Amino acid sequence: MPILNMIYWATWSWPTPIEYTITWSTTVGSFTPWSFSDLQGFYMSPDGENAYITFWNNWNGRMAQYSLSTPWDISTASQTQYISLTKPNWFYFSNNGTYMFLSTEDGNNIVRYSLSTPWDISTASLDSWQVLNVSSSRFADNVCLSDDGDYIWFGVDYLYKIVQYELTTPFDLTTATNKKELSVSEAWIWVMVKNDGKYMYTALYWPVKQYELATPYDITSTATGIGSYSVTVWEHRCLFVSNDCKYWAIGNNSGWITQYEAVPIS
Repeated sequence: MPILNMIYWATWSWPTPIEYTITWSTTVGSFTPWSFSDLQGFYMSPDGENAYITFWNNWNGRMAQYSLSTPWDISTASQTQYISLTKPNWFYFSNNGTYMFLSTEDGNNIVRYSLSTPWDISTASLDSWQVLNVSSSRFADNVCLSDDGDYIWFGVDYLYKIVQYELTTPFDLTTATNKKELSVSEAWIWVMVKNDGKYMYTALYWPVKQYELATPYDITSTATGIGSYSVTVWEHRCLFVSNDCKYWAIGNNSGWITQYEAVPIS
């Protein structure tokens, strides 16, 4: 009996990532993480199982860590631990949780911590040589890094600008080069760059805006507005956007954090 050999040729490619717009976001949940009012920063781990905040109490700073019983729902958060920090502002973690970058008013610097146990802030130790000076007079309102650690962005308090650096060695602040600046109209600004450098998010007081960058990872390239969401007037203390742009959160001066879920772009 003859044998028929058949070869089937097929093509396959990675599925196109779902892209989201903040314009028609829905509320997921909210919480007041601490009794102190001076909230500075907020972050959620990529799996949505941990949340972190920084805040002041009469200039004595802390970072608190929370466990979420339901991933990506901050209303299920419960505090697990905290550490003391000097004048902390915004912060950001590397994707694997082994590095933490902190903006501080103590010298107007961005500094790096190493975590011996990923995502466990109790194991954080300061890398004293890892310092990036923001300005001689002002500090960074927030800090954001690309997933691969090749770029860093931050807004500068009362200097009306967003700053971008390229890191020639990923996650190494001492290798910052190719500085770029984007002028803005507000004294305080929070910026996040996500989705392989395609989208930039800003919070200028209460409107949260989403832009598409003509050149990925370049904040000075043409930015086209593709989304906007109005929150209450004092919800402007910090801004967080998840890596896939599905979830975002905004905090206010009273320490209240509200989390939202964006809808897919049709």
